[in-house]
Amino acid sequence: MTENSLLEEYKTIYGFEDMSLINLDSKLVEYIYKLSLLDIDSSLSTWIKSSKVYEMNLAKEFLVERFNLRFVHLLDEKELQKLNGLLVGDINELIAIYNQLGRDVNCFEIPISFIKANPLYGVLVQHLNICDDRIFLEKMKLYINKIKLSKQITCYTGMCYVHELIHTQLSLDKSMIKDYKNGEIISIFLELVYLFEGPFDNKQLKEIFISRINYLILEFYKLFKYYYENDNQILMTEALVSSKYVVSIIKAFNLFLLYYNNIGIRKEILEYIQKVIDYNICLEDFLNKYELSFDKCIEETDIASLLKIL
Repeated sequence: MTENSLLEEYKTIYGFEDMSLINLDSKLVEYIYKLSLLDIDSSLSTWIKSSKVYEMNLAKEFLVERFNLRFVHLLDEKELQKLNGLLVGDINELIAIYNQLGRDVNCFEIPISFIKANPLYGVLVQHLNICDDRIFLEKMKLYINKIKLSKQITCYTGMCYVHELIHTQLSLDKSMIKDYKNGEIISIFLELVYLFEGPFDNKQLKEIFISRINYLILEFYKLFKYYYENDNQILMTEALVSSKYVVSIIKAFNLFLLYYNNIGIRKEILEYIQKVIDYNICLEDFLNKYELSFDKCIEETDIASLLKIL
């Protein structure tokens, strides 16, 4: 399957309207350059060992206090195997059978696999498709399989869990997110809120901010290589993932600065995120409400405000 075909399938499954790369224009280059000049201490380390029970409960408490989370569609490998050797009359019958598999569960019941990985690692595993027919892709239910987290349990494990749980809430209905590149904004924003409002100190918020800045610069560098030093070594799909993180991190920074600096609208921002979760509005409606376009975020990001947090 070609990259373009793969992207078209992914676009259809989730209802994305835009899965394009960002351009490395002068404004973005200047933004990244200014970030690279920030006087930050990347050697800061507040990696405190913790327990699974404590971290999972802290994350659950954080989310339950702020949002009404929806049940998710859970499908494990054993249940999926029921389709093996099954004879169906047409694509509509296959869709009907597939969409009746699994069960709806509270998102906190999603199985978690703890694997050997970086302590900030987290992945939501979903079943993408079993059939490349366009009608099937348009009508298939969006199933979740499990969440993967690092087996190195630290004070940031709960934050990683929050990040992935928010992904479960924004992966329930097609077209909840119109632009693929916006897919990480709310999860990254709530990472920062979790540290800002939870039992953490400024050093821990600072460390994660630094980690995200470094990750942003790394993903920008990958994009730069794709455009200018590629030699066919970097795939377009990889560049698209980098585009997503560049866009999402920058917008999440701006959203957090808005939240951080304006006590009066904090409740409103969370209420609008709830509207996205409930699918009363799409993610882009929320971003437009707070004028979080990519160009504006690049132009108006207050580097001095970032320094105050750091």
